[in-house]
Amino acid sequence: MRSIRRTVHTLKGDSAACGLRELSELAHQFEDALSLESAAAHAALAEIAFTAADVFAEMLAAYHGGGTLPDTAALRQRISELTAGPAVKKSRRKKKSDVVVETSKNWTAAEKRGADRCQGFRPGGV
Repeated sequence: MRSIRRTVHTLKGDSAACGLRELSELAHQFEDALSLESAAAHAALAEIAFTAADVFAEMLAAYHGGGTLPDTAALRQRISELTAGPAVKKSRRKKKSDVVVETSKNWTAAEKRGADRCQGFRPGGV
């Protein structure tokens, strides 16, 4: 679960940095579900993770090719149902309440290369 959560966290941040709002928001919602602790949640998350991987791939293809984004309503609903359950307990890891945005002059070489790759993407496939 930790590995998947880390990957989704990276996808969320990278897609936000590239202006891929819908992908970033869906990844954020899924990341929240991945922080659930119960065994029942873990069982449901396995199926949701496979669906999310397919939807994320379709979204990236749509962004890259300028096509229409896939419908994410069913996946969002499944995630919402899981995270809204009465016995839901999230992991105890604390998140930072404030995000510090670094300026490009403080970026590492790898971050600069990543930002350069994002320049070819156009938000919303426009």
